[in-house]
Amino acid sequence: MTDIFDVLITQCNALFIILATVAIDFILRPWFATSKYSRFLMKTVMAFRILNPCLAMLIVTVTFLQRDTIFDKLTSISVGVAMFFYFSSLLRKKWFINLNNLLVMLIFLSCVYGNIPTASNGHEQFLLLISILGTYMLLIINYFRFDYEIMVVKWQLTSFKFIIIYSMGWWSIFLVDTNLTLKMYIGQVLLSIVYIIVIIFMDKGINKQLQIKLREIAQDFLTGIGDRTIFERELTKLFNNNDKTNNHLVLFDIDRFKQINDEYGHSMGDSALRIVSQTVIDELDVLQLDENFFRVGGEEFALLFSGLNKQKVIHTVSKIRDSINQLDLINTNDKPIKITLSIGIAKCSQTDQDKQTLYKRVDSYLYIAKNTDKNLINYEGENINE
Repeated sequence: MTDIFDVLITQCNALFIILATVAIDFILRPWFATSKYSRFLMKTVMAFRILNPCLAMLIVTVTFLQRDTIFDKLTSISVGVAMFFYFSSLLRKKWFINLNNLLVMLIFLSCVYGNIPTASNGHEQFLLLISILGTYMLLIINYFRFDYEIMVVKWQLTSFKFIIIYSMGWWSIFLVDTNLTLKMYIGQVLLSIVYIIVIIFMDKGINKQLQIKLREIAQDFLTGIGDRTIFERELTKLFNNNDKTNNHLVLFDIDRFKQINDEYGHSMGDSALRIVSQTVIDELDVLQLDENFFRVGGEEFALLFSGLNKQKVIHTVSKIRDSINQLDLINTNDKPIKITLSIGIAKCSQTDQDKQTLYKRVDSYLYIAKNTDKNLINYEGENINE
């Protein structure tokens, strides 16, 4: 009974530390969002966000490593695995991914340092091979997570597979240690998966409540996103930012929207506006992009991206377009109405005299896409087929 009680206490401590860390990060996020046009403030808030999981790991170490049981020590590692998974997805900084990879290599080397000379029999050599494969798997996963934005905020089967592979990779590194039995390995992989799932669902729950609160602030009455006034303010901030590197303005509108209103009524048009807005919000949430999204008039919408290069912007916008293409609005005759978008994208340039110059340039790209063919993306005057 005492052992079960100790296990429950350990799990409660671990979950409390995880939940507190995620909650603190959500408190810091609004500061980070409002400081993204100031390099000093952005770096300061980012430093606090990085210190947050580091402090959590220190608390975990102090709390668990003082105990004598091997279960407590292994639990501290499982918490660490969950923390790295969450924050490497969340911060989306290349140097943080590199730091993650460096830590993977250092832990691998520390585990195999004393075991390579003694790996004399087939069993120990097999464990060493598994440890090497686990390390390689983690490095590959981290690379793909950054370059291809494999995120897991949206719960789905592929996300669960990804979590399993990530947890198995970390614990495969520790298999080379002869003190870690197969039973311990399986148990800690499962525990890491549970911690990660807890973090994801907490992140999703808090983020949903945060979005509800944000939409209650003076925004577009129909869609709940930013209106034209907020857009003009945020566009001014983006344009006046001294560092215009990889800042993009995206304009898109719903193809044949007037036809939807004329044939099916304004209530169906309103439904189209709402469902498009919610789909874009959901897609940005999946990709973990806290970007500015606005309805700038009628069926026209705008996105402001800061710090994303051409490839990532096109990839993101293509994902949004593809999600919209899968929508079906059902009219009064129970016939589905397909929705498509025409999209224009421009990168902020030093040659843009003011924000209106930038806006007119993007607007011209939007109409090139619309007049060439529907459901197209035009980046800087060139139609993109992706």
